[in-house]
Amino acid sequence: MMTKFSLKACVATFCLLCLALFGFISSKSLPSSSLHSVTIPLFFTEEKVMVDVPIEGTQEHIQEEIIEDIPLIIDKPKAVIAIIIYDYGLSPQRSEQIFEQKIENLTVSLSPYSENPSYWIETAYRFAGEPWGSVYVSADQYKDYGPLALLKGQKKDLNAKRLDISINHATGTQGFIGYYEGNKSIKEITHIYKTLQEKNISMAFISPVTPFSDHGVLHSSSILEHNKTPKDILSFLETLKKRALKTGVAFGALPPHPLVLKNLKSWVKTLAQDSIQIVPLSALQDYIL
Repeated sequence: MMTKFSLKACVATFCLLCLALFGFISSKSLPSSSLHSVTIPLFFTEEKVMVDVPIEGTQEHIQEEIIEDIPLIIDKPKAVIAIIIYDYGLSPQRSEQIFEQKIENLTVSLSPYSENPSYWIETAYRFAGEPWGSVYVSADQYKDYGPLALLKGQKKDLNAKRLDISINHATGTQGFIGYYEGNKSIKEITHIYKTLQEKNISMAFISPVTPFSDHGVLHSSSILEHNKTPKDILSFLETLKKRALKTGVAFGALPPHPLVLKNLKSWVKTLAQDSIQIVPLSALQDYIL
């Protein structure tokens, strides 16, 4: 009687056999007491594989550690999500904590007020992240977004100078993310769009309303503000998941707060069961267009 194996199962089995071979070779210099047999379920199948590995610890600890080291294989995901961490580079400690979570394909939005931007851009690429620049737009002159924010009604040459400074600050990034809290589009946003288009710089916008009709500009209204509870964080992430499963794609922005990063890491591990992948922001165009 023949047994049918899926492509995913075959690839995953190959990875496990390589791991077992590594354990066999390493075991020559290890006492037999340091070898452990663990049963590992294969992703998306009912099949299981037992391997001997030279790792110390309990059965549960060993199995968890091995499974985390095996790359998750999804041939055709049902949906993709881009996670943006804003205020990147503003706090050195919190910016370093982003990549300590070991979540691949995160998009980080470099703050125009960050010091040593080239260091943070290089760090993002080194840890499998994708850096983008940031530009803030405000329709309310009384809201403080810093001296580089473009303001509604401000002199055009002053806004243009502020935008140029932000662009130069983020040299080497994948594009620019605009942040705007207004409920209707303003001409200052159009100025940003035209300037970046002339420079052949990709653009995405996070705002309550769609700022343009151009389909080449990614848009989302999903942004999590600072000082949120674990319940708020999970609710935000689950909303992104539902949107992704409904439309195929979703993206949203979160702050680099330790509580946010902790909950994000746990949540990302649950996406495989729904065949959802985290992708860089630049990759969303491949799924939309």
